[in-house]
Parts: sequence; structure tokens; C-alpha cells
Amino acid sequence: MLTATRDQVIDDVVAALSQVRGVCAVALGGSRSLGTASPQSDYDMAVFQEKAGDIDVPALEAALERLSGSRPKMTAKLALAEFELGGRKVELFFRRLNLIAEEIEAARNGQFRRWPHALHAAGYLSTVLISYVTYGRIVWDPQGHLVRLIERAHPYPVELQKRMIQTFKVESALSVMHAAKVRSPDELPYVAGLYSRAVAAWTLMLFAANRRYPIIDKGATKIIMTLPHRPENYAARTVKLIRDLGAGNLQQVRVDAARIHKEITGDTLEI
Repeated sequence: MLTATRDQVIDDVVAALSQVRGVCAVALGGSRSLGTASPQSDYDMAVFQEKAGDIDVPALEAALERLSGSRPKMTAKLALAEFELGGRKVELFFRRLNLIAEEIEAARNGQFRRWPHALHAAGYLSTVLISYVTYGRIVWDPQGHLVRLIERAHPYPVELQKRMIQTFKVESALSVMHAAKVRSPDELPYVAGLYSRAVAAWTLMLFAANRRYPIIDKGATKIIMTLPHRPENYAARTVKLIRDLGAGNLQQVRVDAARIHKEITGDTLEI
């Protein structure tokens, strides 16, 4: 039975996907699940299979083509599918429940993995896999797969909290201290990278301090501003940091970055 969503785009996508062998759950993600969307926002939806290779790809392509009236764009390894429906862009992200379950168990032991990624200053974190279910809005989960994963993921593990704060406290301190050594405006591109990494690390620490799984894409700061443990005016202050950097006001950036770091970590940096 389909979950009532009161959104025709979502209902139509779920109706199509629910008929494809191997698709076992669907969740709405992105800005529409976080409450930051505008009426013109894209639809980001996570499509879950139990393990790799479960989804009948030809049946999926046929279902999406019937739904949208055109052949969808799909990656070769079934990571992403894109199409338009009702004048809105729809992106489907395919995720494996077995990997999410493994990541939840690792998180309960205070473990996470990370690797470089072109879109993320602090790298891509494996715990983001858990965020696909904890922040998503379930729109179809007939066997309760997502419900069980969400229950297993909570409460947020204390050991993961310690590891995240320890890791990104060191990284943010190094970024801020090394950026503070630069005095020449000619080095702005280098300094910008360091401060971007510091902001990313602060944000990850704040998610951990509030015992929330992290979001590393856009929208993360808006969530931080709803949480109890954060510096006052954190969003405005980090925006100001980048604007002052672009204006070449390195001294002000050094001072402000050190203050933000101290408010988050309690550590005073020598700048």
C-alpha cells in the first residue's frame, strides 16, 4: 500500500518504482525532506535495494520512461537517475540497505571512514549513508526496512560523537592556524581552501556535539541553526568570514575564525 504523500510527483514516482523488482523502499531526501525547499526545488529521492544487483534495471528504465515520457539519464553503475516530471527535475539516488546497516554498526563502535571528494571540503564521510535514512521522509516502505534501520541508528552513538569531535577538532585547528600565517593577498586561493576546510570541520563537530548524523551538502548550516549546541549567529558569522576573506581583510578573518573555533572547541589558538 502506498504511503499518502499529498504530492503528485512523489506519488507518481512511488507508484512506478513500487512495481520494479528489487526496489524495496523509497524516501524523499534533499531540501524537500529537510524543510528548506521552495516550490521550484528539485525532487531528490533515495531508492533502496537490499543488496547490489537486486534491482531489475531494464524494468526500472522502462518504468521511468513510461512515467516521464522520455528515457531517463542513468549512470552505468546505477548510482543516479535523472528525469523530469510535471515540470520538475527528479533525481533518484540508489542506496543499498546492507551497506547502511553495516555503517550503523560501525558508528555504534565509534568508527567511520572518509575519502577525498571533489564536492566536499572535509571529504566524504561514510556516516552520510546513515543520514539517507535518518533525514529522509519515508514515502514507501512496505516491509519496514527503513523503520528498522532508523530505530537501530538511534540513539546517536556516544563513541561516534567522541571520534568525530576529536578528528575534526584537530583538523579545524590546523586549518585555522596555518591560514593565520598567511599575510599576502596573493595567497587568497590557498587561504580560502584552509578556511573552507575549517568551516566544514566545525559543522561536522556541531552535528556530533548535538548527537546528529551529519549532512555534508547544502542545507547543513540551516540544520545547525536549529540545534541547541552551536555558537550564536553561526551561519551569519561563517558567511561573513568568507566575505571578509574575499575582500582581502585577512586580519579580521584571523580574529573571527579563532573566536568561532574557541566557542566550538574551547581551545584558544595562537594566531
